[in-house]
Amino acid sequence: MVHATRRPAALGSSSPARADVRILNPEERRVALITDWGYTVASILSGELRLHDVVEGAFETAGRAHWTNLSTGQPVSVTVTHVQATMLGAERLVRR
Repeated sequence: MVHATRRPAALGSSSPARADVRILNPEERRVALITDWGYTVASILSGELRLHDVVEGAFETAGRAHWTNLSTGQPVSVTVTHVQATMLGAERLVRR
């Protein structure tokens, strides 16, 4: 399912990709976002995310990343732990 709010970064484009927050564990500060490549799972270091927030940034590589929560306009600092995860895999990773 493609959402109008989500757009992949085009090859050679300087525009960051957008993704939707789909799975959230607020106690552990873990999140999974749906991208065009599967789910990206991350630990939130600073900032806030809620279910269905739209986020802009780099989702395709593991490591530290800085995203923008377009729903609030606030920055979010994360450590991406898994990319291209399945929905079931992302649920397990976020909820553990």
